[in-house]
Amino acid sequence: MSEAVKKALKTREQKKVGRRVAEYRRQIMVEVKDLLKQWDNEVEGKQVCIVCGDDEPKTILQKHHLNPSEKSEGKIWLCASCHNIFNKIMENTTIDEVKRDLKLRHERL
Repeated sequence: MSEAVKKALKTREQKKVGRRVAEYRRQIMVEVKDLLKQWDNEVEGKQVCIVCGDDEPKTILQKHHLNPSEKSEGKIWLCASCHNIFNKIMENTTIDEVKRDLKLRHERL
């Protein structure tokens, strides 16, 4: 098998893994959506991270879709650290681990 074919197969497999991870992240967002909505109501529209309460300038706060597959559903403010909780989700991350991490950060609020 030539190097070009091996590289193409490796790239194809990496894309499949990437799609699986992206889908898993969407599923986890759906699972924690109610918790995030509840916290969003608690901050009453303030421009603060709804998880940890960080109120850094807008350049550090990021808007995050509650449901990435349905962008019309709404956005929430997250600081970069809390947003990274979702970005670091891999296939072996459980929903309980994500909820635990979010709740630990929210307790500081």
